[in-house]
Amino acid sequence: MKQEGIKEKAAYDLVRKEDKYRKAYYNYYTGENWGNPETYDFCINSAARGIETTIDLLGKMLCREEWKR
Repeated sequence: MKQEGIKEKAAYDLVRKEDKYRKAYYNYYTGENWGNPETYDFCINSAARGIETTIDLLGKMLCREEWKR
């Protein structure tokens, strides 16, 4: 809202529109369904875990040898 200088409703609508575009793009170019957890390498619910725990988990995951390329 601050970055775009818009009100909450307009920000909400903007995010929904962008998500719809991303979903269509992803579905078209991958042949998969957006949001299907089986197509993700790693999922975490940051809203449930909190920012600090999410950062800690991501850091630990990225330090694992199998994730290094």
